[in-house]
Amino acid sequence: MHRPVIALLALTIASAAEGRATAGPLAGFLDGSVGLSAPVADDRYDALVEAGPQVGVRAGALVQVHPAGAESDPRVVVGLDLGFDHTWMNLSDESDDTTLTRWRFTAGPRVALQFPHVELFARAGAGVERIHMDTTAILEMLCGDPTIQSAAFEGALGVGVTTGHLIVGAQLGAGVSDHGGDRPTCKPVGGQPVYVDVLDTRNVDLNAQLFVGVRL
Repeated sequence: MHRPVIALLALTIASAAEGRATAGPLAGFLDGSVGLSAPVADDRYDALVEAGPQVGVRAGALVQVHPAGAESDPRVVVGLDLGFDHTWMNLSDESDDTTLTRWRFTAGPRVALQFPHVELFARAGAGVERIHMDTTAILEMLCGDPTIQSAAFEGALGVGVTTGHLIVGAQLGAGVSDHGGDRPTCKPVGGQPVYVDVLDTRNVDLNAQLFVGVRL
């Protein structure tokens, strides 16, 4: 084998080993959150729905890409963030006893700066959300399960205080979905189609949450 080829292979192996050492060990995280989700757009969605309570769970794996030097220096970690949240969507019209509930599942990247007692992080995700309308018995008979589904995107910034493996903090983010034209499939009555307007809007929500979790 030619010497330049041998030198190139040696350099590649050394670089890979150095990169592996710099990356550091794989770690995990698990967070539980509680807060509020408030509609901010579109106008019809904002007028129809008020802020509602939201709970969620996030988990994933992180790898260290830049270790701390001095004790006060941050570690940089990146990884995969898997999340689920459930929101009770309150209608603005209090005389309407219909209730809407939303489930959102997302996956995406997370990057964090971990100081000795503070963590700063940013996350983003894409996935799917399902909104269910609890309605009258006759509509359920005609439409079965009145649930609509859409792609969903979200992101958030957060800060937490850490003690050992425990972290407590807050995060602020936004979620986006598009339910324009989404309607449950209902049986026709007298040959006429039945239209159930669950939302039929393009939705943007602002989410504010407190969270507690562990860093493994």
